[in-house]
Amino acid sequence: MRKYAKINPRLWTGRLGLAMRGDAMMQVVAFYLLTGPHANLAGLYLLPVVTLADDIGHGARKVRTALGKLEEIGFCRYDTSTRRVWIVDYLKHEVGAWEPGAGMKKGDNRVKAVQAVLEDHAISSLTREFADHYGELFEAPLQAPLQAPLQAPRYTGTGTGTRAGTGNTSRARAHARGKGYGFDEFWEHYPRRVGKRDALKAWEQTAKERPPLAELTTKVDELSTSKQWTKQGGQFVPYPATWLRRGGWDDEVGQAAADLVDFDAAAYDAGTVVDDG
Repeated sequence: MRKYAKINPRLWTGRLGLAMRGDAMMQVVAFYLLTGPHANLAGLYLLPVVTLADDIGHGARKVRTALGKLEEIGFCRYDTSTRRVWIVDYLKHEVGAWEPGAGMKKGDNRVKAVQAVLEDHAISSLTREFADHYGELFEAPLQAPLQAPLQAPRYTGTGTGTRAGTGNTSRARAHARGKGYGFDEFWEHYPRRVGKRDALKAWEQTAKERPPLAELTTKVDELSTSKQWTKQGGQFVPYPATWLRRGGWDDEVGQAAADLVDFDAAAYDAGTVVDDG
């Protein structure tokens, strides 16, 4: 973990600072991204939304909204498929300059450190955007070609379980949804964390049916604040394995609570569902 972080004072009075003025959530998320414990010299790093939300003490939905606004003003880019964030001009703050790459030359140890970061996160398309933004200083020395993003096909929301895309898109989806991929983030979102082993099994069984992770967790967030999931201390929240197996992502937020009664209760009492959460 870093012992300190630098922020260029011009951020307050420059274009980005003015664009964030009056929006406290944007400001909190922006300054967390700049000073958070996960950041590195390049400003490109792994940061699940649930981690960011937990660290600043706000809900994941508000955090996603703030990230979207920060992307709109050009402050950062977020790759939902690989959970990487890139603060577009972070290098300016780190090297004490205001122009991309200013003060850095080929052979500089900082350049080598940035190149190492790009190689570590080559799974994300943000590495290519970084290289394009800062130019040949970080482009040529890379040992391997930067990867295309892991794009999951767009979820239609029809409830039929169908998805658009075939061929390379299907292979990308299979890669992005490899065994257990995204389960930890789903688990952190889900309000009733019981039967983790069975939930993981259900997660793997529904890999070809589920919508993209971002849409899935957004649905969980919506249901988590709904009347049917919060009434009577949350006793109507189904076990995560049940919710996944019956395609709970297609539930309407206003659906009757009776439809959401936990159908795994008997299995749980019989000991076939293990509460190891």
